[in-house]
Amino acid sequence: MNQKASKKYEPPKADSGDTAHLVAKAALSVVPGASELFEYFIKPPLEKRLEKWQEEVANALRHLEEENRLNIENLKANEQFISIIVQVTTIALRNHQKEKLSALKNVIINSALQTNINDDLQLIFIRFIDELTPSHLNLLLFFVQNEQALAQLSSYNEYYSARS
Repeated sequence: MNQKASKKYEPPKADSGDTAHLVAKAALSVVPGASELFEYFIKPPLEKRLEKWQEEVANALRHLEEENRLNIENLKANEQFISIIVQVTTIALRNHQKEKLSALKNVIINSALQTNINDDLQLIFIRFIDELTPSHLNLLLFFVQNEQALAQLSSYNEYYSARS
Protein backbone atom coordinates (compact mmCIF):
# COMPACT_ATOMS: atom_id res chain seq x y z
CA MET A 1 0.00 0.00 0.00
CA ASN A 2 1.45 3.35 -0.95
CA GLN A 3 1.96 6.12 1.60
CA LYS A 4 -0.94 8.24 0.26
CA ALA A 5 -3.38 5.35 0.60
CA SER A 6 -2.19 4.46 4.12
CA LYS A 7 -2.54 8.11 5.29
CA LYS A 8 -6.11 8.19 4.02
CA TYR A 9 -7.17 5.63 6.61
CA GLU A 10 -5.50 7.31 9.56
CA PRO A 11 -7.77 8.96 12.12
CA PRO A 12 -8.01 12.73 11.77
CA LYS A 13 -5.37 14.78 13.58
CA ALA A 14 -6.13 17.60 15.98
CA ASP A 15 -6.03 20.96 14.25
CA SER A 16 -5.05 24.44 15.46
CA GLY A 17 -8.54 24.94 16.95
CA ASP A 18 -8.09 21.81 19.06
CA THR A 19 -4.61 22.94 20.15
CA ALA A 20 -5.88 26.41 21.05
CA HIS A 21 -8.63 24.77 23.09
CA LEU A 22 -6.09 22.71 25.06
CA VAL A 23 -3.86 25.74 25.69
CA ALA A 24 -6.80 27.86 26.87
CA LYS A 25 -8.08 25.05 29.07
CA ALA A 26 -4.66 24.63 30.67
CA ALA A 27 -4.34 28.38 31.27
CA LEU A 28 -7.80 28.52 32.85
CA SER A 29 -7.09 25.55 35.09
CA VAL A 30 -5.33 27.86 37.56
CA VAL A 31 -8.65 29.71 38.16
CA PRO A 32 -10.98 27.54 40.27
CA GLY A 33 -14.04 26.53 38.24
CA ALA A 34 -12.96 28.40 35.09
CA SER A 35 -11.74 25.27 33.31
CA GLU A 36 -15.09 23.52 33.82
CA LEU A 37 -16.96 26.56 32.50
CA PHE A 38 -14.68 26.71 29.48
CA GLU A 39 -15.22 23.00 28.83
CA TYR A 40 -18.97 23.47 29.18
CA PHE A 41 -19.22 26.34 26.68
CA ILE A 42 -16.43 25.66 24.20
CA LYS A 43 -15.55 22.22 22.82
CA PRO A 44 -12.83 21.50 20.31
CA PRO A 45 -14.06 21.42 16.70
CA LEU A 46 -13.30 17.74 16.12
CA GLU A 47 -15.20 16.76 19.26
CA LYS A 48 -18.21 18.82 18.14
CA ARG A 49 -18.12 17.15 14.73
CA LEU A 50 -17.99 13.70 16.35
CA GLU A 51 -20.89 14.50 18.67
CA LYS A 52 -23.03 15.78 15.81
CA TRP A 53 -22.24 12.69 13.73
CA GLN A 54 -23.02 10.32 16.60
CA GLU A 55 -26.32 12.10 17.23
CA GLU A 56 -27.36 11.88 13.56
CA VAL A 57 -26.51 8.18 13.37
CA ALA A 58 -28.24 7.44 16.67
CA ASN A 59 -31.38 9.29 15.53
CA ALA A 60 -31.44 7.35 12.25
CA LEU A 61 -31.08 4.02 14.07
CA ARG A 62 -33.71 4.97 16.68
CA HIS A 63 -36.09 5.90 13.86
CA LEU A 64 -35.61 2.48 12.27
CA GLU A 65 -36.20 0.80 15.62
CA GLU A 66 -39.40 2.82 16.15
CA GLU A 67 -40.59 1.56 12.75
CA ASN A 68 -39.79 -2.01 13.94
CA ARG A 69 -37.29 -2.42 11.12
CA LEU A 70 -34.42 -3.35 13.46
CA ASN A 71 -33.48 -4.02 17.05
CA ILE A 72 -30.62 -1.79 18.14
CA GLU A 73 -29.64 -4.24 20.87
CA ASN A 74 -28.88 -6.89 18.21
CA LEU A 75 -26.41 -4.56 16.49
CA LYS A 76 -23.99 -4.77 19.44
CA ALA A 77 -23.06 -8.32 18.49
CA ASN A 78 -22.93 -7.71 14.73
CA GLU A 79 -19.21 -7.60 13.86
CA GLN A 80 -19.86 -6.50 10.28
CA PHE A 81 -21.96 -3.56 11.49
CA ILE A 82 -19.32 -2.54 14.04
CA SER A 83 -16.61 -2.58 11.34
CA ILE A 84 -18.78 -0.45 9.05
CA ILE A 85 -19.47 2.06 11.86
CA VAL A 86 -15.77 2.44 12.63
CA GLN A 87 -14.74 2.90 8.99
CA VAL A 88 -17.60 5.25 8.13
CA THR A 89 -17.12 7.36 11.28
CA THR A 90 -13.43 7.86 10.47
CA ILE A 91 -14.41 9.22 7.05
CA ALA A 92 -17.26 11.30 8.48
CA LEU A 93 -14.89 13.03 10.89
CA ARG A 94 -12.75 14.14 7.96
CA ASN A 95 -15.69 15.66 6.08
CA HIS A 96 -18.08 18.54 6.40
CA GLN A 97 -19.97 18.13 3.11
CA LYS A 98 -23.59 17.20 3.73
CA GLU A 99 -23.76 15.00 0.60
CA LYS A 100 -20.93 12.82 1.82
CA LEU A 101 -22.26 12.69 5.37
CA SER A 102 -25.69 11.71 4.06
CA ALA A 103 -24.19 8.95 1.90
CA LEU A 104 -22.15 7.68 4.85
CA LYS A 105 -25.21 7.64 7.08
CA ASN A 106 -27.01 5.61 4.40
CA VAL A 107 -24.18 3.06 4.47
CA ILE A 108 -24.75 2.64 8.22
CA ILE A 109 -28.51 2.33 7.78
CA ASN A 110 -28.12 -0.31 5.06
CA SER A 111 -25.63 -2.21 7.19
CA ALA A 112 -27.95 -2.04 10.21
CA LEU A 113 -30.85 -3.31 8.12
CA GLN A 114 -28.56 -6.13 7.01
CA THR A 115 -29.30 -5.70 3.35
CA ASN A 116 -27.74 -8.44 1.29
CA ILE A 117 -24.74 -6.42 0.20
CA ASN A 118 -21.46 -8.29 0.10
CA ASP A 119 -18.81 -7.08 2.61
CA ASP A 120 -16.36 -6.33 -0.18
CA LEU A 121 -18.93 -4.31 -2.09
CA GLN A 122 -19.81 -2.30 1.03
CA LEU A 123 -16.15 -1.46 1.58
CA ILE A 124 -15.82 -0.38 -2.04
CA PHE A 125 -18.87 1.89 -1.67
CA ILE A 126 -17.35 3.42 1.46
CA ARG A 127 -14.08 4.07 -0.36
CA PHE A 128 -15.94 5.69 -3.26
CA ILE A 129 -17.82 7.99 -0.91
CA ASP A 130 -14.53 9.00 0.65
CA GLU A 131 -12.86 9.69 -2.69
CA LEU A 132 -15.68 11.22 -4.73
CA THR A 133 -16.67 14.87 -4.49
CA PRO A 134 -20.21 16.00 -3.58
CA SER A 135 -20.71 16.86 -7.27
CA HIS A 136 -19.91 13.26 -8.22
CA LEU A 137 -22.36 11.98 -5.61
CA ASN A 138 -25.07 14.32 -6.90
CA LEU A 139 -24.47 13.11 -10.45
CA LEU A 140 -24.76 9.48 -9.34
CA LEU A 141 -27.97 10.34 -7.48
CA PHE A 142 -29.34 11.96 -10.66
CA PHE A 143 -28.62 8.77 -12.62
CA VAL A 144 -30.31 6.60 -10.00
CA GLN A 145 -33.37 8.85 -9.77
CA ASN A 146 -33.69 9.01 -13.56
CA GLU A 147 -32.64 5.48 -14.43
CA GLN A 148 -35.88 4.61 -16.19
CA ALA A 149 -35.98 7.80 -18.28
CA LEU A 150 -32.31 7.39 -19.23
CA ALA A 151 -32.91 3.76 -20.25
CA GLN A 152 -35.78 4.86 -22.50
CA LEU A 153 -33.61 7.59 -24.01
CA SER A 154 -30.91 5.03 -24.67
CA SER A 155 -33.45 2.71 -26.35
CA TYR A 156 -34.65 5.53 -28.59
CA ASN A 157 -31.07 6.39 -29.56
CA GLU A 158 -30.31 2.76 -30.40
CA TYR A 159 -33.48 2.46 -32.46
CA TYR A 160 -32.79 5.60 -34.50
CA SER A 161 -29.10 4.76 -34.90
CA ALA A 162 -30.01 1.36 -36.30
CA ARG A 163 -32.40 2.94 -38.83
CA SER A 164 -29.79 5.37 -40.15
